[in-house]
Amino acid sequence: MDDKTFSVDNLKSMPTYLNDMICSNEGAFRTWFHKDNGIDYIKSDRIIIYQSAEALEIFECLRKYLSTCVIRAYHATRIIDPLEIMQYGLIPFEVEHYTKRIVRVLSERGISADTCQIISNKITDFVEKNGRDTETVSLFNSFRLYDEAYDQFTQNYGGETVRFAIGNDHPDIFKLLREIAIPVIVSCLVDWDDIVPIYQESYIQTLISAVLSKNILKNDDIEESEVRVNGKIAPSHIERIIRVTTDSIEVEL
Repeated sequence: MDDKTFSVDNLKSMPTYLNDMICSNEGAFRTWFHKDNGIDYIKSDRIIIYQSAEALEIFECLRKYLSTCVIRAYHATRIIDPLEIMQYGLIPFEVEHYTKRIVRVLSERGISADTCQIISNKITDFVEKNGRDTETVSLFNSFRLYDEAYDQFTQNYGGETVRFAIGNDHPDIFKLLREIAIPVIVSCLVDWDDIVPIYQESYIQTLISAVLSKNILKNDDIEESEVRVNGKIAPSHIERIIRVTTDSIEVEL
């Protein structure tokens, strides 16, 4: 790994002084420690609260360090042609482009124009009602978390937006979208400044939680965390495309 590339899957790449600073001030994050059925775990708060001067200092030191890094993150999806991502990169979610892509795939498989229009309308309505037209790229922070949390995004072509929008009302169409395309994880590199600010905060929380888990609880737990990026991820920032299976969970509609 390049010295300027950082991943929560490889905490050894973080400078020792930052690791020591977090561990020596574990009390500043004591509210993050919980018990679940008698098993200790650490899960950071989702509301941004700097609980002490020590916590604030650690946040700012990590922010300064990460701003010098390129962040490795992952995108789970289904693709028709892997070369498309290598050629165009990852494109921000935009509902018109998204629905056209779904309709094109359905039309190529013999679905009528009327049905395609119904599906397009259903997806558009769902996106508008749920505020999903974010024009960002959604990533996740750890390759290890795919089987536990993010394989839902490879269960069907179009991901969870299609699943929620049409899964119950159009099971035949949804079944078709579960049977086409290749489930993959896209490993990519992201400039820190391109990450949406609230997700920068979340990433720092995840990093602190991972360090505490490894050094205090002596496990390698990593808290699942989304990373949203403004704008497209260029082809030059795509490291590799990894084909995966979808056997680990059945997604509930």
